[in-house]
Amino acid sequence: MRVSGSFAVAIIAAALIASAAEPEAPATGKNSASPLVAILQGGVEASQSEAESTSDAIARLEEAARSVLEEIPAQSPVAVRLERALKMDGTDETRLARLQTAARTSIDQLAFEPVHEAEQPEGFPPYTPAGLLEVKEYPAYRMAVANGFWTLFTHIKSNDIGMTAPVEMTFDSPDDKTLKQTSMAFLYGDPDLGSTGRKGNVEVVDVEPATVVSLGMRGRRTSESSRQAQATLQAWLDAHPEYEQAGDFRIMGYNSPYVPADKQFWEAQLIISRRNAE
Repeated sequence: MRVSGSFAVAIIAAALIASAAEPEAPATGKNSASPLVAILQGGVEASQSEAESTSDAIARLEEAARSVLEEIPAQSPVAVRLERALKMDGTDETRLARLQTAARTSIDQLAFEPVHEAEQPEGFPPYTPAGLLEVKEYPAYRMAVANGFWTLFTHIKSNDIGMTAPVEMTFDSPDDKTLKQTSMAFLYGDPDLGSTGRKGNVEVVDVEPATVVSLGMRGRRTSESSRQAQATLQAWLDAHPEYEQAGDFRIMGYNSPYVPADKQFWEAQLIISRRNAE
């Protein structure tokens, strides 16, 4: 699958004009995955105790993994990893090593906190932790939409509009194989800032409140990771017939290219709505 457009170019404004940004500061807001991290960390530590037999260590890790699985959607990357480790056969030593690896990898993913480069728009929900899926609500907001980065950059700079994160990019799939970027938008920090309407090559629009299913992603975005993220969201939607897709696939990018690849963060999202009860 190919993804048209350059994410790096689209988000570069965060590095160019974010005021008083602290590149190494974590994102504002508590990491909602902290309780899951604590459960898995407890299982790993217990499994390393010299007082534990191998079979008891496996049991501790299995209990921790199943406790986490009860709390997260089955389609989440973390859930898929833990479920795979639980189902693997082999000697006790092999099973223990695989469970420990899966738990440690999941801890590292869940505990990740994005680098803070710009404030979110007013009323936006906290970021979705890396490796997890969640349904969350977005308030109404105002955004400037265009087909190119520099058009948007010029618009916010000339109108003295502060940069926010994330940058929103929407896509469609004209042939179910290719993701085609259909728009790019810089979001206003305050929904009452400025006015809507055509501003040269930029369209300023108000966005209605919406429900989304969101997937937190760590690392620099690629065509393959975008494809996998879209497939994960679709798998969740297929497993939840009470919801239907109500908008295009979109990516919310939080970081500029100056943030190291392993600290990059973005969210893949589908706008959804509840189906009408028949």
